[in-house]
Amino acid sequence: MNIRSSVPGGYEAGWNGTSMAAPHIAGTAALLLSTDSGLTPNEIEAIIDETADPLTDSQYTTVPNDAYGVGMVNAYEAVASIAGNLGSIEGSVLQEGSDDLPPEIEHSPVESVFAGYDVPITATITDDVSVTDAEVWMTNDEINHHYVFTMEQVSGDHEEGTYRAVLPANLLGDESFEYFIQASDYGNNVAQTERYSVEVDFGVTPDNYSEDFESEPVGWVLEGDWEWGSPEVGPEPVNGENLVGTNLSGNYSDDEHVLYSVPIDLRDSETASLRLNEWREVISGVDYANVLVSDDYGDNWEQASEFTGNSDGWQSLYVDLDDYVGSEAPVLVAFVLESNSATTATGWYLDNVHLIGEDVTAPSVPENLDVTSSTAGLQLDWDAPVDEELDLHEYTVYRATDDEFDSIATTSSTTFQDLNVEGGTEYTYVVTASDYDGNESDPSNEVSAVAPNITVFYHNTFQEDDGGFESGGTNSSWEWGEPTSGPNEALTGERLWATNLSGNYNNAEDSYIGSPIIELEDVDLAELHVTHWQDIENNWDYGFVQVSSDDGETWDELAEFTGRDQAWAQAEISLNDYLGESIQIRFAFDSDSIIAYPGWYIDEVTVVGTSEDVEHVAENDDVKAERPSDERIERELEQVTNIPAPDGSTPYEESDVREETSTIAPSVSGLPVSAAVTVLETNRSATTNPATGTYRINHSEGTYTVEADAYGFYPEQQEVTVQEGESSTANFMLTEIPTGEITGTVVNERNDEPVEDATVRVVEDPAITDAITDEDGNFTLEDVLEGEYTIAVSAPSFHSTQMSGIEVVGGEETEVTVEMRPFIGFDDEIAYDNGNAENAVVLNAANNGMAVQFTPSEAASVNGVNLYVWGDDFPVPGGTETQIAVYDTDGEGNPTTQLVEPFEIEVERGAWNYVDLSEYGVVTDRDFFVTTIQTQIGDYLLRSVQICLPTTLNALTCM
Repeated sequence: MNIRSSVPGGYEAGWNGTSMAAPHIAGTAALLLSTDSGLTPNEIEAIIDETADPLTDSQYTTVPNDAYGVGMVNAYEAVASIAGNLGSIEGSVLQEGSDDLPPEIEHSPVESVFAGYDVPITATITDDVSVTDAEVWMTNDEINHHYVFTMEQVSGDHEEGTYRAVLPANLLGDESFEYFIQASDYGNNVAQTERYSVEVDFGVTPDNYSEDFESEPVGWVLEGDWEWGSPEVGPEPVNGENLVGTNLSGNYSDDEHVLYSVPIDLRDSETASLRLNEWREVISGVDYANVLVSDDYGDNWEQASEFTGNSDGWQSLYVDLDDYVGSEAPVLVAFVLESNSATTATGWYLDNVHLIGEDVTAPSVPENLDVTSSTAGLQLDWDAPVDEELDLHEYTVYRATDDEFDSIATTSSTTFQDLNVEGGTEYTYVVTASDYDGNESDPSNEVSAVAPNITVFYHNTFQEDDGGFESGGTNSSWEWGEPTSGPNEALTGERLWATNLSGNYNNAEDSYIGSPIIELEDVDLAELHVTHWQDIENNWDYGFVQVSSDDGETWDELAEFTGRDQAWAQAEISLNDYLGESIQIRFAFDSDSIIAYPGWYIDEVTVVGTSEDVEHVAENDDVKAERPSDERIERELEQVTNIPAPDGSTPYEESDVREETSTIAPSVSGLPVSAAVTVLETNRSATTNPATGTYRINHSEGTYTVEADAYGFYPEQQEVTVQEGESSTANFMLTEIPTGEITGTVVNERNDEPVEDATVRVVEDPAITDAITDEDGNFTLEDVLEGEYTIAVSAPSFHSTQMSGIEVVGGEETEVTVEMRPFIGFDDEIAYDNGNAENAVVLNAANNGMAVQFTPSEAASVNGVNLYVWGDDFPVPGGTETQIAVYDTDGEGNPTTQLVEPFEIEVERGAWNYVDLSEYGVVTDRDFFVTTIQTQIGDYLLRSVQICLPTTLNALTCM
């Protein structure tokens, strides 16, 4: 069925089975009952069965069958089958009174907005009777009328609630607009706010905008799992306490999640970039973090960057906006987390945003430059400077043999091997850092070293020819020549080897290029060095370096390459296992059946060795190439960039355009009552709208008695005749039942001393608020409807008692004295095992729990619970918080009402924990349950294995 469903520990997923079918059947039954509430369960079942769409297949050819039952539920046909001969009864239920006061509107006005974005308007509206209507009226200098938007209630009730409307971006005007809020109540009283004038900003400009997310970001649109606030999982913010991320309290869900930046104004800019910090932990090769840019209000998007896998901490993210300078529309940047599997991870987090124009600030100086001798020459290592400008791009390596430094390489890495050295010669080096605008830092510290004597066994930059390499394998895309894809040019010269010089590699490729035979003679150390560029589907497609020492009969894999690095890099690979042998080297490529990228580009290959004692020697990592088990889908660029515009505008009809009016609506007599209206002969009923007192009942033809009944009012009846296809009216004006008070004193029957903190409740009317006795034992029960009642009284250390036959007369006070028998017992404990922890269980979902049933031998006061919690080894990471609750039982031992409502406790794991329950005054001679309730999903919760309850007279211990 693949029904979209909420899931424990996450957000949603597609699920199947009876757990998915049952809500649809229940919903259809609810629709049937809303049409005819007199239907019996058997009648509902028969209607659903008779109107279902039969389902069969080649194996199950008749209906009903064991595969599909009677078929697929058809809710429309089910309801239509009983709705044909109905009329209706409608009207209102009121009480005497009038609504004379207008509503009150609380609203924080919008001060400024950005062009291209919708504007949400919210207000809290209250009324002494009911709010019936709320609207936003909006106009601008370009029109001579108002657009009127109905506000929807998003929380609260008919007397006080939060209302919201969205003003669409395309109606706001180019420079400014005005709006006010208008609300009406049941009595047609109207309230209006003042008029608010709002400036419409085209967008933020370079060098004048930054966002640290410490306050809620203005102009950013968060959709899907994107949230603003303080993270409970993932990284600490770069600065302060807040950031934006995909689900700040757990993993992202299997969906597409879009964060739209504030609109950017580049009309007068010559250069621009958006710089920020990103932290990422997504399923590698399955889920993707995309940066998209639009200059047409989000109708079309271009991909600026794509990431997958983990970022290994906070790193800089640079979005080049130079292609969009001069745009006559605001430029938008979207951060899209695209999930393609039910398996998800922590997500994508952003912080510390800066919009920069012309950049004349160079990066900081690289630190701690060091040089060491290596098998291939001289090895340079340095520390990256702090990237304060968020635009660190690359490093330049300078070398000198005398006083003049020359540039010898650029690299994005913080390590470099100088292979072009002469043994016995001293070289001096410095390194600089550059940003994307070409600003270069001052040089680092100088370092010098004497190069070792090395032997070059093979070296080729593939400029004159293919270097003696030959291609082979299955579905090969390897080519030698000038590239027009990937890096679009060779690093040294014009030519190189690549998996397709002008496009992507092939799917289902198992190919290679192999070197000529290379003799590794007369050295103690040997290495392969490769300058390469890669854009390979991460963890799904791989490049391998392979070596054979038996003329190609067998091949050893020494290194693997995967991922969309899109940068030139040096790789060093130890060949020490092949000293004295004749070897061949292969660059092998393996791709799966879907998704391809530009691939692998091999620019320079060097095999060297030395017999000198050098400081740096290459070490090979294990080759573990394993594709993920998660399924993923083919991703076309068109799909990646197919996200909606952030405005979400809805076209408005002419009927939504209204002029202001001063028409005074007629006053209304009577006030609405929240009541139940019932047809006595059929027991069909409906409840009134508490805001207006109106109701409607669909009913079959006939003459019936209709009764309106509401708490605090005398019921009233009318005779109504219903005809098919017509509506009959029955209005009611109910009369309030007079109320009185019950006052009294609760005392100890043994000495007449007052009982403090006793709870007194009216048994027949749970709507009346319980009373608590004061230090003199006095209590008052207010607003008790006229009639005869029983009161129940309970108190810690006393037996509960009741007093019946209490008459309440409207407008009068009834006084009583209640005597309570003290509870006299002794301390004991109920235990059901030997107290040794043997096993533990934890539930997957939060808000579930497991209970233990206890049976006291006679009346007992439950004073506390002993709770044993399993140690730190299960679950992992676990937690130290849970909830405790106590339930009463019925005559058959089933849990019923809560004697102690759930409350949170903190415990010590691997130990007994005592929880005091004496303040709740639970006294019982029946079975009862004590339960723990999980506050989080299983992996983040403690697990109790035993519960024990010390009581008075009899006590409890151990689950």
